[in-house]
Amino acid sequence: MQIKAKCAACGSEQLLIPGDGEKDQMIRCAKCNANVGDKKAVNEALRKRAKQEADKMIADLKKGLGKAGFK
Repeated sequence: MQIKAKCAACGSEQLLIPGDGEKDQMIRCAKCNANVGDKKAVNEALRKRAKQEADKMIADLKKGLGKAGFK
């Protein structure tokens, strides 16, 4: 599973991420220079999507195991 941030304006995955520092620094798109969001917001969105994907994978696994006779 690979979760990536994308630019909402152009869809590029190439982002300019500021170095270490304050969490509210703005991440920008390397292609169109649009604001993607601040570091904190982007990280929270990525964590949320990763959790959703993991939950879906677990549910699918449980469903498959149930069909195979496991409980």
